[in-house]
Amino acid sequence: DKNGQPYGIGDTKFPCPLSERVYRQWLEEPALRMARSGIVDGLHIDCEHYGDLGEAGVCYCDDCFGRFLEQKRIQVKEAVPKTERHRWLARRGLVDDYQRAFTERRTEMFRRIAERVRRVKPDFIFSAYASDSYTGWGRATPLTIGLHSPEAPVIILDSVAYYGDRLQWWDSAYGYYHSLGFLYVLGSWNRVFWGGAPRVSIEPCQWMYQTALNTDGYWLWFQRKLTPGAWQAFETADRRLRAVERKVGDFLLRGEECDGLVSIEGKRDLPPEPVSRSYRLGNEYLVHITNISVAHPVRVRVRFPHLPAGSRWTVTDPVAEVVYRHSAGQTVWDNLRLQAGVVVSLEARGELFLKLSPH
Repeated sequence: DKNGQPYGIGDTKFPCPLSERVYRQWLEEPALRMARSGIVDGLHIDCEHYGDLGEAGVCYCDDCFGRFLEQKRIQVKEAVPKTERHRWLARRGLVDDYQRAFTERRTEMFRRIAERVRRVKPDFIFSAYASDSYTGWGRATPLTIGLHSPEAPVIILDSVAYYGDRLQWWDSAYGYYHSLGFLYVLGSWNRVFWGGAPRVSIEPCQWMYQTALNTDGYWLWFQRKLTPGAWQAFETADRRLRAVERKVGDFLLRGEECDGLVSIEGKRDLPPEPVSRSYRLGNEYLVHITNISVAHPVRVRVRFPHLPAGSRWTVTDPVAEVVYRHSAGQTVWDNLRLQAGVVVSLEARGELFLKLSPH
């Protein structure tokens, strides 16, 4: 470590985080056996620290420090003692450069491992927990960045919703991980919904349905035997998801998310305000609006301020199969009418879809 002492606890000492031999034994070889088996699709890596045991942090061992000096073409007259290496870097303003180079080497090491596994199975998937999911926000690590591939994206499992007051998919790291190309799955545990946390104000099937619809899925950690009520919740959520995907699945799965398409106006005295997500597929748009309040229905005006001048559109709810008419009773809306907005109502924790199709 930066004080020149080995990482570890008691008699347990950690190897250098850049010792590829260790990761080939404990990560690559098991993954290769799975890939060759023909029956395993991927490997989940549990990055939690149990009893403070995990990987070592930034390493200043002979190999790590020596390679950094070679990379920077820095020559030293005398060897820098382990206990002085961090201070030596700090005096020269090189601490950030050192940590950046260390991170890049770690990323490349995991990238090499993933490439060797995918020579056997090109679509082999790796997944990992969000690195600090208990605080509610994760961050990408050399492990996840190195194991990621656009053809086989890393799946991030985030346990931020383990607890009854933190079930919000709309306040999660979804956007951050999607910007990296990862898939993001929000999780909870079955005790929250079935007797362990009576303060929860949303039914499990509703949480599973909305979480899967607004992230890349959901997952539950099981701490007790599944009851008939739990199986019923899974089945109900699955039926609702399948029904929605039949109507708007192309937008949700293949559409391009577009920010700034709509603005939502309504009563401000009953927080929280509805949230929305917009998609474009071809020359059509889909807006998904959710009332995240569990206590109050809302009535809001959905404005479309940036549609091309002179454009004409039809507005439908493709799930409910409803066609919207404006005040003149017509089903064709010009951009000015859509700029003025469409008034809609949502029940507590309710949602609706608006699809715009050019006329």
